[in-house]
Amino acid sequence: MTSDRAPNRASRHLVPAVAAATAAVALAIAHPGPLVDLDLAAHDAFVRQTARPTPSAAVAIVAVDERSLEVHGQWPWPRDVIGRLVTAIHEAGASAIAFDILFPEPDRLGTQSMTPGGPSSTDAALAAAMRAARVVTGTALTFEAASADGPGIQPRCVLRPVSPVVRQPGDADPLAALFRATGAVCSVAVLGDAARATGTINASPDGDGVLRRIPVLTRYRDEVHATLALAALGVARPAPIVVEPRSDGALELTLGDRQVRLDPRGQILLRPRGPGRTFPHLSARDVLAGTLPADALRGRIVFVGATALGVRDVVATPLDPRFPGLELHATVADILLGGAAAERPAAARLLELAGAAVGALAGALFVAWLGGAGGTALAAVAGGLTWFGLRSWYASAGALVSPVTTIAGLGLGATLSVAGELAFERRRANTEHRRREQAQRLIVQTLTSLTETRDVETGRHARRTQEYTRLLASTVAARGTYRHYLTAHRIELIATLAPLHDIGKVGISDAVLHKPGQLTASEYAEMKQHTSLGHDTLLKAETLAGVHDDEVLGLAKDIVFTHHERWDGSGHPQGLRGDAIPIPGRLVAVVDTYDALVAKRSYKDALPRDQALEIIRQGRGTHFDPAIVDAFLECHTRLREAEHAADVMLPRPPAPRP
Repeated sequence: MTSDRAPNRASRHLVPAVAAATAAVALAIAHPGPLVDLDLAAHDAFVRQTARPTPSAAVAIVAVDERSLEVHGQWPWPRDVIGRLVTAIHEAGASAIAFDILFPEPDRLGTQSMTPGGPSSTDAALAAAMRAARVVTGTALTFEAASADGPGIQPRCVLRPVSPVVRQPGDADPLAALFRATGAVCSVAVLGDAARATGTINASPDGDGVLRRIPVLTRYRDEVHATLALAALGVARPAPIVVEPRSDGALELTLGDRQVRLDPRGQILLRPRGPGRTFPHLSARDVLAGTLPADALRGRIVFVGATALGVRDVVATPLDPRFPGLELHATVADILLGGAAAERPAAARLLELAGAAVGALAGALFVAWLGGAGGTALAAVAGGLTWFGLRSWYASAGALVSPVTTIAGLGLGATLSVAGELAFERRRANTEHRRREQAQRLIVQTLTSLTETRDVETGRHARRTQEYTRLLASTVAARGTYRHYLTAHRIELIATLAPLHDIGKVGISDAVLHKPGQLTASEYAEMKQHTSLGHDTLLKAETLAGVHDDEVLGLAKDIVFTHHERWDGSGHPQGLRGDAIPIPGRLVAVVDTYDALVAKRSYKDALPRDQALEIIRQGRGTHFDPAIVDAFLECHTRLREAEHAADVMLPRPPAPRP
């Protein structure tokens, strides 16, 4: 049995599996907003779960912090103080000094020169210190429709673009997709001339406000400009910048022996070592006071900026919602110097599409193999393994492949397969239900025909009570009475079983059953036994069939055994009273009495219908349930239709032989 069932189950799940795979791939290709959000959430989780905060030996930060402001006053400081800071950092052995600070105007805190717009004496002091050191100044590029270069504010903006070596096999420009700036805010010319290089300090978060990428290369005025970290690295360790396009449109940046992957727009994926202050933070106060350890800055690229409250710049990153902006540049420099990098492999998109298809097929087959609960559980385990595997790949190699499409495919495949299984089971249940109903009707009709064989009038009476019962039960339910019990399903069952109410008469002797006149007391006592005989017959059938608590048999027994009970307790065979009488018995009691009154029998003539209705009315509250009598009187005008429907079902007598 098991070997036959498995192929059948697998075949049932084939269509849902193919549909799920198609839908999953289509969803992965379309990649709507919710999937993008989930991809970003997965990326952030990978970053958090694989971060290993360790200090960097190549990068350091000199911060204008609260301690520095206590000694040297509010920010911004006079430029000659910043010049002393540059000199101290240089003398401490820094390989490069990069400012995450803009000096767009002459120092208003120093003595101005006689030349309008010229440098102040403090600007000159800072410029002299910068020329003696290896300094990179920051530049903020702007992207408005009009240029941000304001006449009279920055008469001359000193920018030092880079000239990357582009390895391009064709004629297309691999850098065409870089962000293009429309303007720049840079340091005053005297400081720009003194600097060894300039670097951009731009960084824009994604739509959810989290910063995950920084542009390493940007275009401005048909020139390519490096980010502050790359410019500082070029000063500290001069090497050609080589850019090579990849087949997927990404760019490969080579700097010396280090290769880093950029996206087509020249951005690098951030992979911070840890939350804020993972890099060594040295106070500008200690640098100016000369109290640092001798090798604190030796050989390091030093980024200088403000971190004091009120003047610091913070951004949200996957690791820290208040990540110091100054550390962004330190993070990029660390990556370019050989720290842990993150990148989208060339085959990442293909792997995600394949994961969607394979996940959907696997989810569907898991359900086909293990059923709904087991298959769904296995799909969840497979999703967890996918997450763990791709996270491990990210941790070891920095390869960022989203697990979302695979997990979504697993869920979609399992869901559609379960839905297909449920639909199949529902169809099978409906088919079995129809077959069962057909079998029930066949049994009822067979037993009714059996009563017709013993007594034609009893058989015809049984068929009429079926239609009467359906009409009466529906009316009772429509009036709100016993609505909780008389559902459409139960009404149909009671009507179907109503013809069995006199099945016990097959056990009554012919002398009593066919007697044309009034029965004697002993004959009437025998006739009353038909309820018990019918009930016993159903009990024996139930026992022989091994059936227990079956709804159909339960209703049949109630009808057969209690349709002669009376509301006031004077009925038989048990003398039940009021609500103790099952509702099916109460319904059949009314229609049975009505049909017996209006039908012509061998021992009596038919009563007029009005007289029969009056007898029913008089029995309200004594013989019959008052609520059922009220419903019967309401629907009695439709009894003729029900009687006609019953007559149509009656078997026609056989044609005479020729």
